[in-house]
Amino acid sequence: MLRFTPTTRRLSDKILLAFQQACAQGEIAVARQLLEVLEHSLHRNPSDINRRQGLEALVEAHHQLWLIQHGGGKAVADMAAG
Repeated sequence: MLRFTPTTRRLSDKILLAFQQACAQGEIAVARQLLEVLEHSLHRNPSDINRRQGLEALVEAHHQLWLIQHGGGKAVADMAAG
């Protein structure tokens, strides 16, 4: 049986980390799906005080994915890897 322990990281932070890892590994389809999950997560609780930070991170992640998909993302993928 899996046991989950409380953490200080928000779910959105964990999704962003998984997105960055997917980008670094060239898993563009997975990265795109993770952004959809992140959007869903952020829109579920519009009163969250951290929502603005989450939305800013979401916009930045979409930009990162766009760069990768349009050939300018090697440096972005390298940054995500390190």
